[in-house]
Amino acid sequence: MKFVAVYRGAIERLAGDLAAAEREFRAALEIDRVVGEELDDGSQTAARLAFVLWQQGRDDEAATMAAISVSSAPTESVAAQALSRAARARASRDDELARAAVKLVPDDMLNLRADLLVELAGGLQASGDDRGAAEALEEAFRLYVRKGNLAATELLRADPPRRQA
Repeated sequence: MKFVAVYRGAIERLAGDLAAAEREFRAALEIDRVVGEELDDGSQTAARLAFVLWQQGRDDEAATMAAISVSSAPTESVAAQALSRAARARASRDDELARAAVKLVPDDMLNLRADLLVELAGGLQASGDDRGAAEALEEAFRLYVRKGNLAATELLRADPPRRQA
């Protein structure tokens, strides 16, 4: 059930239904809490929930989820480390940490690397680096295309991240 909720959250986010994505990610975290927290999955889900909350302008809640992600990310999990660092970078507005999070992801993890580039672009836009944001989005787009992730490519084409305060 937890994995279904995580995947549904990702699908809802791609579909643009942030409230539904939030519900699904919260459900997955609740299942972790009830049945015994799986640190790797919980850390990744908390980071993804943080990104959804930021998209909804709920910065305080997002920062709390980012802190949960950071505190529970196992050192041996590349995905959890990359996502938690990206969430921490967003919370602290640290573009260099966001870039470091992207670099952690191996070349064969195309979707994760592209997802983190999209998050990096949002941070760069917020700090006024429109050129850097455009470059990150272009690279994310290329990775999504290479992976065959049509939903993400269409989402980027239709609704690229906008500058957030």
